[in-house]
Amino acid sequence: MGLYANGTGFEQAVAYRAFANPLAVGDSFSFMMENGVFEKKFATDDPAGGLVGLTLRTSNATDSTADYNKDAVFEFGCYQGKTNYQIYDGSGEDKTDSGVPFTDAGVAVTITGEDSYDLEIQTMSDKKLTKLPGRKLKAAGAITSLAIFNRNSEKNDAYFNSLQVAREAK
Repeated sequence: MGLYANGTGFEQAVAYRAFANPLAVGDSFSFMMENGVFEKKFATDDPAGGLVGLTLRTSNATDSTADYNKDAVFEFGCYQGKTNYQIYDGSGEDKTDSGVPFTDAGVAVTITGEDSYDLEIQTMSDKKLTKLPGRKLKAAGAITSLAIFNRNSEKNDAYFNSLQVAREAK
Protein backbone atom coordinates (compact mmCIF):
# COMPACT_ATOMS: atom_id res chain seq x y z
CA MET A 1 0.00 0.00 0.00
CA GLY A 2 1.44 3.35 -0.97
CA LEU A 3 0.78 6.63 0.82
CA TYR A 4 1.48 9.84 -1.01
CA ALA A 5 0.87 13.04 0.92
CA ASN A 6 0.46 15.47 -1.94
CA GLY A 7 -0.07 19.22 -1.85
CA THR A 8 1.52 22.25 -0.27
CA GLY A 9 1.92 23.08 3.37
CA PHE A 10 2.06 20.22 5.90
CA GLU A 11 1.10 17.27 3.71
CA GLN A 12 -0.21 14.12 5.36
CA ALA A 13 -1.92 10.85 4.61
CA VAL A 14 -2.98 8.20 7.11
CA ALA A 15 -4.62 4.79 6.71
CA TYR A 16 -6.31 3.03 9.62
CA ARG A 17 -7.06 -0.68 9.94
CA ALA A 18 -8.69 -2.59 12.77
CA PHE A 19 -7.58 -6.14 13.49
CA ALA A 20 -10.31 -8.79 13.13
CA ASN A 21 -9.21 -9.99 16.59
CA PRO A 22 -6.96 -8.10 19.00
CA LEU A 23 -3.33 -9.18 19.10
CA ALA A 24 -2.89 -11.82 21.79
CA VAL A 25 0.11 -12.89 23.86
CA GLY A 26 2.33 -14.99 21.63
CA ASP A 27 1.09 -13.40 18.40
CA SER A 28 3.62 -11.88 16.07
CA PHE A 29 2.92 -8.82 13.93
CA SER A 30 5.21 -7.98 11.05
CA PHE A 31 5.34 -5.45 8.23
CA MET A 32 7.63 -4.04 5.59
CA MET A 33 8.14 -0.31 5.17
CA GLU A 34 9.93 1.69 2.49
CA ASN A 35 10.27 5.41 1.91
CA GLY A 36 12.70 7.84 0.35
CA VAL A 37 14.71 10.67 1.88
CA PHE A 38 12.92 13.81 2.99
CA GLU A 39 13.15 16.46 0.25
CA LYS A 40 11.15 19.66 -0.15
CA LYS A 41 9.05 20.00 -3.33
CA PHE A 42 8.06 23.64 -3.20
CA ALA A 43 9.28 26.81 -1.51
CA THR A 44 5.86 26.97 0.21
CA ASP A 45 6.27 23.55 1.89
CA ASP A 46 5.83 23.53 5.64
CA PRO A 47 9.24 23.68 7.36
CA ALA A 48 8.16 21.17 10.03
CA GLY A 49 10.03 17.89 9.90
CA GLY A 50 8.48 14.88 8.21
CA LEU A 51 7.82 11.41 9.54
CA VAL A 52 6.74 8.11 8.04
CA GLY A 53 5.80 5.06 10.05
CA LEU A 54 3.36 2.70 11.70
CA THR A 55 1.60 2.68 15.07
CA LEU A 56 -0.13 -0.12 16.98
CA ARG A 57 -3.08 1.19 19.00
CA THR A 58 -5.53 0.16 21.71
CA SER A 59 -8.42 1.99 20.05
CA ASN A 60 -9.66 2.54 16.53
CA ALA A 61 -9.95 6.34 16.43
CA THR A 62 -10.18 7.45 12.80
CA ASP A 63 -11.78 10.91 12.90
CA SER A 64 -8.80 12.81 11.50
CA THR A 65 -5.22 12.39 10.31
CA ALA A 66 -4.14 13.59 13.77
CA ASP A 67 -5.49 10.34 15.26
CA TYR A 68 -2.61 8.31 13.78
CA ASN A 69 -0.96 7.93 17.20
CA LYS A 70 -4.04 8.20 19.44
CA ASP A 71 -3.81 5.43 22.05
CA ALA A 72 -0.61 4.16 20.40
CA VAL A 73 1.40 1.68 22.43
CA PHE A 74 4.09 1.30 19.75
CA GLU A 75 5.33 3.62 17.04
CA PHE A 76 8.08 2.85 14.55
CA GLY A 77 9.28 5.14 11.83
CA CYS A 78 11.67 7.31 9.94
CA TYR A 79 11.82 10.87 11.27
CA GLN A 80 13.40 13.78 9.42
CA GLY A 81 16.65 14.84 11.06
CA LYS A 82 17.29 11.39 12.59
CA THR A 83 19.75 9.04 10.90
CA ASN A 84 18.29 5.87 12.46
CA TYR A 85 14.76 4.47 12.68
CA GLN A 86 13.00 5.57 15.86
CA ILE A 87 10.79 3.60 18.27
CA TYR A 88 8.30 5.23 20.62
CA ASP A 89 6.94 2.84 23.22
CA GLY A 90 7.18 2.45 27.00
CA SER A 91 10.89 1.60 27.09
CA GLY A 92 11.95 5.16 27.94
CA GLU A 93 13.03 8.33 26.16
CA ASP A 94 16.64 7.14 26.15
CA LYS A 95 15.71 4.07 24.10
CA THR A 96 13.99 5.63 21.06
CA ASP A 97 16.93 5.21 18.67
CA SER A 98 16.85 1.72 17.11
CA GLY A 99 20.50 1.85 16.03
CA VAL A 100 19.35 0.81 12.53
CA PRO A 101 20.29 3.41 9.92
CA PHE A 102 17.62 4.67 7.54
CA THR A 103 17.59 2.92 4.17
CA ASP A 104 15.39 3.66 1.17
CA ALA A 105 15.48 -0.08 0.38
CA GLY A 106 13.04 -0.74 3.24
CA VAL A 107 12.87 -2.65 6.51
CA ALA A 108 10.86 -5.55 7.91
CA VAL A 109 9.74 -5.37 11.55
CA THR A 110 8.41 -8.17 13.77
CA ILE A 111 6.78 -7.61 17.19
CA THR A 112 5.78 -10.30 19.69
CA GLY A 113 4.34 -10.16 23.22
CA GLU A 114 1.75 -8.25 25.30
CA ASP A 115 2.98 -5.36 27.46
CA SER A 116 6.54 -6.27 26.63
CA TYR A 117 7.80 -7.42 23.29
CA ASP A 118 10.85 -8.42 21.31
CA LEU A 119 11.53 -6.31 18.24
CA GLU A 120 13.38 -7.52 15.17
CA ILE A 121 14.29 -5.12 12.37
CA GLN A 122 15.70 -6.42 9.11
CA THR A 123 17.07 -4.09 6.46
CA MET A 124 16.00 -5.32 3.04
CA SER A 125 19.10 -4.17 1.14
CA ASP A 126 21.60 -6.33 3.05
CA LYS A 127 19.25 -8.55 5.14
CA LYS A 128 21.01 -7.43 8.35
CA LEU A 129 18.89 -8.42 11.37
CA THR A 130 18.87 -6.28 14.52
CA LYS A 131 17.22 -7.80 17.61
CA LEU A 132 15.95 -5.58 20.42
CA PRO A 133 14.49 -7.96 23.06
CA GLY A 134 12.53 -7.08 26.18
CA ARG A 135 11.06 -3.74 25.11
CA LYS A 136 7.99 -2.33 26.85
CA LEU A 137 4.76 -1.17 25.22
CA LYS A 138 3.54 2.28 26.24
CA ALA A 139 0.51 0.84 28.07
CA ALA A 140 -1.24 -2.45 28.68
CA GLY A 141 -4.40 -3.24 26.80
CA ALA A 142 -5.62 -5.10 23.77
CA ILE A 143 -3.96 -3.97 20.54
CA THR A 144 -6.96 -3.58 18.26
CA SER A 145 -5.76 -1.46 15.33
CA LEU A 146 -2.88 0.02 13.42
CA ALA A 147 -2.25 3.22 11.56
CA ILE A 148 0.27 3.84 8.80
CA PHE A 149 1.26 7.43 8.19
CA ASN A 150 3.10 9.73 5.83
CA ARG A 151 3.35 13.14 7.45
CA ASN A 152 5.16 15.73 5.36
CA SER A 153 7.64 13.40 3.64
CA GLU A 154 7.53 15.79 0.66
CA LYS A 155 8.65 14.35 -2.71
CA ASN A 156 8.57 10.67 -1.78
CA ASP A 157 5.84 8.11 -1.29
CA ALA A 158 5.76 5.70 1.63
CA TYR A 159 5.07 2.02 1.08
CA PHE A 160 3.81 -0.54 3.59
CA ASN A 161 3.61 -4.18 2.54
CA SER A 162 3.40 -7.72 3.89
CA LEU A 163 1.39 -6.74 6.99
CA GLN A 164 0.87 -10.03 8.80
CA VAL A 165 -0.36 -11.38 12.12
CA ALA A 166 0.97 -14.84 12.98
CA ARG A 167 -1.14 -16.47 15.70
CA GLU A 168 0.46 -18.77 18.21
CA ALA A 169 -0.94 -22.30 17.94
CA LYS A 170 -2.93 -23.16 21.05
